[in-house]
Amino acid sequence: MNELDLFRESCRAFVQKELSPLNSPDEFSDVQIHQLSQMGFWNLVDDELGLVPLAIAVEEVARKCPSTALMISIHNCLVLKILKTHGSDEQKKTWLSLLQNGERLGSFALTEHHAGSDAFMLETTATEEKEGWVLNGQKAWVTHVNERSLCIVFAREPGTVGPNGISLFMVPFDSPGVLIEPNHDLLGMNGLNTSTVEFKDVALPAHALLGTKGAGSRLGLEALIAGRLGVSAQALGLAESAFEGALKYSKEREQFNRPISDNQGIQWMFSEVGTVLSAARLLLDRALNEDSTDMYASALAKWVTTDAAMRTSTQAIQIHGGYGYMKEFPFERMYRDAKVTQIYGGANDIHVKYIAKKSISKNHQWLEAGPETPFLNQFKQWVEKHILSHVSKSSCNPEQSQIHMEEMAKQGWATLAVPEQSGGVGITSEEFASAMIMLAETCASTAVVFSVTNMVLSGIARFGNEQQKKEIIPRFRTGEWHSAAFALTESGSGSDAASMKMTAELQDDLYILNGTKLFITSGDSAQLILVFAKTAPDEISAFLVPQDTTGLRIGKTEEKMGLWGSSTVELIFSNCKVPKIALLGSLGQGFKIALSQLDGGRISVAAQAVGIAQLAHKETITYALNRRQGGRKIAQHGQVKQKLAEMTRSIELSRLLIFHAARLKDSGKPFTKEASMAKLFATESCNTLCIEAAQIWGAEGLKETNPISRCIRDVKVTTLYEGTSEIQRWVIARHILKA
Repeated sequence: MNELDLFRESCRAFVQKELSPLNSPDEFSDVQIHQLSQMGFWNLVDDELGLVPLAIAVEEVARKCPSTALMISIHNCLVLKILKTHGSDEQKKTWLSLLQNGERLGSFALTEHHAGSDAFMLETTATEEKEGWVLNGQKAWVTHVNERSLCIVFAREPGTVGPNGISLFMVPFDSPGVLIEPNHDLLGMNGLNTSTVEFKDVALPAHALLGTKGAGSRLGLEALIAGRLGVSAQALGLAESAFEGALKYSKEREQFNRPISDNQGIQWMFSEVGTVLSAARLLLDRALNEDSTDMYASALAKWVTTDAAMRTSTQAIQIHGGYGYMKEFPFERMYRDAKVTQIYGGANDIHVKYIAKKSISKNHQWLEAGPETPFLNQFKQWVEKHILSHVSKSSCNPEQSQIHMEEMAKQGWATLAVPEQSGGVGITSEEFASAMIMLAETCASTAVVFSVTNMVLSGIARFGNEQQKKEIIPRFRTGEWHSAAFALTESGSGSDAASMKMTAELQDDLYILNGTKLFITSGDSAQLILVFAKTAPDEISAFLVPQDTTGLRIGKTEEKMGLWGSSTVELIFSNCKVPKIALLGSLGQGFKIALSQLDGGRISVAAQAVGIAQLAHKETITYALNRRQGGRKIAQHGQVKQKLAEMTRSIELSRLLIFHAARLKDSGKPFTKEASMAKLFATESCNTLCIEAAQIWGAEGLKETNPISRCIRDVKVTTLYEGTSEIQRWVIARHILKA
């Protein structure tokens, strides 16, 4: 356990013992201020760790009292951080220790009644005189308002407009001329002092100017970027508290003679919300580790976490039914508090607008870039040269994808997922996910054949005996064989694989396979097929069956909605005889083999969905920047910006979930839940993304020759194979409820 983990534990213990929700500003006492000071909560801006300690403290406090969490966030992010970074030696000497021990509480006065999101419209003035400045104006919705507050106030020199001429001033609220109006009645965050503050000829010394004259816009933006990360941590803590409360209640509350947590609808709700919360946490962690001036990361984090808080608190009320609506339960307060997080620190609508603008810029980079390795550089160059230049944007045929696989196999890439000690290339799961995204963005049909082949070969490396490894893996490593198939599904056993009918009966030294497998990718062109069959009524085993085995024949070739470049066939086994050495693993181990390979396969399918989505995203941005309607580019229209921002969000969160699951797999840690979360979120959100892309394209996007039409056709199946979305929700809910 590292230092930050210990700090989180101490924060959580303190919160549970000492804090309770604040229902009015009067409940926030000097005793609490002192307790928070003893915990170091008024001094959380660390020179080495940045805002990470602050985020931990704010998140833990928000679990119990979001109002107190917001005070801590404003104090540290919007006041202390700016003072430490840009304050003069005299200012630091005067104010720093007072702020750090809680004798002065930081406040931030930017908003005015007519200048909210467009803060540059502010009218409060600071007139420079011989001995200092004179402040006049009015600020709205100022938080942390009392006579012990030290406030950073934004004001402009008379006669200036826009962002020019705005400066920052440090104003003690016990200064003559500072008039504090009665507290506002708020929808949420009822423990806060929030008021209108008027400045009437407030005389300030020259050293009250924070930073340089006219630097207010730049410093204010820097403060708000940090502040948004504080709001994100607050929203995440609130959301997790609501989620945990709803989870506990669902296990205790019985309806129809069973806990409501047994209800599939409730489980669905937990899986969806739990996945969103996991993505939100990964995003906040990433944003905290980015450059502290990264507006894109903080804007995205604030949008995602506050929406997650709103969604989670809404679902918590729904799970509690009528009780959730009652004030004796905390969930109606959480709902009201969550709503407020979507507004302050910049309304989410403003962040959406910025994210859309950023996403269409030429230098936009994904926050989760994935690993950078020599192999991936080589793979990217190869894909661009040998596949991108030869594949139509509208489709790819099975002959092309097989040629691609033959060429990749010659590079040894059919064994990328096979460890070096087993004769493969042995790249990491992170690298494989990156490769899948690259390949799927170019040709999703080739990507699925590539994925299945590597999944089968990794299964042989993990469960095969030495003879199997020596006979099979080198053939794929050298390119003698190039494709493998995974034969699990039957007409009556899709998600319920245990109900399969296919049998494998041992006669002398041979297993006799009988049955039919459906929807088998590359079943007609693969040199090797991993087949699952029952060796006893309650026992499934796995077999390695070469394509040319007597008794195996190709049945119907399916015509599909998408992935036209990968063949999908029926395989018919009629007294198909294979030697005992064909048994993979031990008898009865088949179901374990299938599930273990599917966990990794789900990460690959999620990556495939993201690759398809990135193609749709890129093509749609290009189209939106060139298509004009109403005298301007459609990318400039508000509704199109909203869609582009949501598309960007879907890809960002999908990538975070995918690479998180891949890292867990690489580290040898359990990753079943995380793989299902990655697959569920990526495949569902990327399906929505492609449909929204078509909406931007209009009728043009529905042409069969249009790349968006191809993306819609190709991405749909990602919600089906390697376990449907419904199965992923069941897997996720099962893990959440057990925890």
